[in-house]
Amino acid sequence: VGERGIPVEQLLTYMEEAAKGIDFLNADSHDLGDGLFAVQHCDIKPDNMLLVGGSVMVCDFGLAHLMFRSEGGARSTSIPGSPAYIAPECIDQCPSSTSDQYSLAISYYELRTGELPFTDHTPLGALDAHRSGGLNFDHVPAAEAEVLKKATSLKPEERYSSCVELVRSLQVASGVK
Repeated sequence: VGERGIPVEQLLTYMEEAAKGIDFLNADSHDLGDGLFAVQHCDIKPDNMLLVGGSVMVCDFGLAHLMFRSEGGARSTSIPGSPAYIAPECIDQCPSSTSDQYSLAISYYELRTGELPFTDHTPLGALDAHRSGGLNFDHVPAAEAEVLKKATSLKPEERYSSCVELVRSLQVASGVK
């Protein structure tokens, strides 16, 4: 009673399910006949994670990008993502293999605390916070904040190797596992 957000143990169960689905999409294991590719969802946010029968389903693939790794990643002519959750490289129209992880970390923080990790909630303010690394994770314990900082690094290659690894790190940091 009186708590903001979803209780951490319950939230991490949901996040782990979402992470498994996102990692499946992000794997170079899909083939439509032109070679293996990964799918970057590019719009991971709470509104696109549905709770159905006690399980989480990732939905709304309207901004998804096919990423043929041999071609050096995806390019876009529009900004893929929602300003509150978008990874900085997506603002530059070049999603990376960890862009969805970045958005999952922002989603976790919002669902855990009831707040976004920046103060200016206008679209431009949100974009600026993402581009500058101006995210504030002060409303979670320090160990969780450190995990979230790594998952939202401005350098995609410095993030976790997978969304599941992010969630497992959050489980350890929060004392759930």
